[in-house]
Amino acid sequence: MATSSRDRRTLLVLGAVAVVALAVFFLVISGSSKKAPVASGPNVVAPPAGSGPSLAPTPHPSAAPLLVFSGRDPFQPLISTTSTSTSDTSGTTPAPGVSPAPSPSSGPTGGSSITLGGHTIVLDDIFTVGGTQKVQVEVDGAVYTVAPGESFQGSYKLVSISGSSANFLYGDQGFTLEQPGGGDGS
Repeated sequence: MATSSRDRRTLLVLGAVAVVALAVFFLVISGSSKKAPVASGPNVVAPPAGSGPSLAPTPHPSAAPLLVFSGRDPFQPLISTTSTSTSDTSGTTPAPGVSPAPSPSSGPTGGSSITLGGHTIVLDDIFTVGGTQKVQVEVDGAVYTVAPGESFQGSYKLVSISGSSANFLYGDQGFTLEQPGGGDGS
């Protein structure tokens, strides 16, 4: 195939443009990468040995930050809303509210139990304090003392006490636990 004078002229112009572009690339762009890196940030001068605390080197600003991701149960509350109260054996009524015990046990201690929402709930005791019936209940080993109508461990609520059994709610799901030994609730 024969090339016309117009095609030859176009090829010469494109060739010249390509040569100029390569020259610019090699002189300007690749020449700048051979320069010494410029330090950013404050200069740190190390004190003489044995003269005091030493400074840790600062990471290079171009270093990627270390990202740490940890998982958590999205259904667990971020902040516990339980209030604490002290128990007194001198006959005075403790402050109303939910009171976690000082040292939780490592597992269920007795009584009837159920597992809901991945948590083990155990009814330890039903008793009366100052004329008010209360229960002692464990959730995953943490012990709570609650009266009817009070919530504990986030989503659990004691609804009522009837003889030796206690009725609870977990969210909107109801369940009943029996007192260990089937006591009289006193």
